Amino acid sequence: MSLVRDLTPINLLEEKQKFFDQNCKYNPYFKYNNLATLDKLYKYGQPKPKYLALAQEILDKAFHNQTEADIRALEGKLLNRAQAQIMIDKFLTANDLNKLIKIVWSDKFLGKASYYKNVLKLQLPLWHRRAEFKGTLYHELGTHAIRRINYAHQPFFKKKNKFGFEDYMRTEEGLAGLHTLLARNFKLDYTGALNYVTSAVAQKKSFTETFNFVLKYIDDRNRAWRYTVKHKRGLYDTAKSGGFTKDIVYFEGMIKVWQFMQQSDFDLEGLYLGKIAYEDIAKAREMNPGFVPQLPSFIKKDKGKYIKEINKIARINKLDQISST
Repeated sequence: MSLVRDLTPINLLEEKQKFFDQNCKYNPYFKYNNLATLDKLYKYGQPKPKYLALAQEILDKAFHNQTEADIRALEGKLLNRAQAQIMIDKFLTANDLNKLIKIVWSDKFLGKASYYKNVLKLQLPLWHRRAEFKGTLYHELGTHAIRRINYAHQPFFKKKNKFGFEDYMRTEEGLAGLHTLLARNFKLDYTGALNYVTSAVAQKKSFTETFNFVLKYIDDRNRAWRYTVKHKRGLYDTAKSGGFTKDIVYFEGMIKVWQFMQQSDFDLEGLYLGKIAYEDIAKAREMNPGFVPQLPSFIKKDKGKYIKEINKIARINKLDQISST
């Protein structure tokens, strides 16, 4: 979490006010407690042409003659907090997580949902629709939480650097992204695609130019601001090109995890051995050969249906047309 903390501007609210006071034509000048070095800023690399082309194709298809509001309307009725809590309780019970997971609601959270150290943080006011919220549960609890619970039982728990494990973020977020789509009605990964293309735009454009690009897809100016901050953070002067590229891992990860599933005949237990990259599954098994990981209920209930739906997501998003090399 230290890198995320270092990349959070300490004058974010003041610069946001200036930005909107100047009719969104001001490039913020961010200040930080610790300025991230370039190697940390670009820890996850740069957007790649073959993924960028697919991401733009997905955006074009998703937003053809419709807005984000139209897309979200396909996910069912808006939930209130009580309805969301019922869905949470049902999911926790189905996965024996009631005693392990703490739920915290707050209007202070910047993101709509996040999971860290057995705490699920949910933003108020709630703006999810039913299938969207189900996707959030699949993402945060069905993926992040259960992978971490399994991880805590491994001999390499909090010792991955010592044993030479690779960075796990693409596997983590790629699998979570597939599971988000698994629950949703609209199967095009327009959110992952928008993250990917926006990251590429931010590497060449200023804050205001990136913001105007995001507005083509997200018509809420406050959300577009937050979206742009994610991609331009790490810079002092956001009139310059560049910015933190972590958000490319969602789209790249989804592609790579699906390719791994194909190559491994859907080795789902391997993907749930802990918070590890799929490249380290063999090493994890060698270190703890008798370990049987917990799997989420949406896999255990009907693995065949799960595989069918994941392959459907891959076809719709043309993941099967991307080379694995």
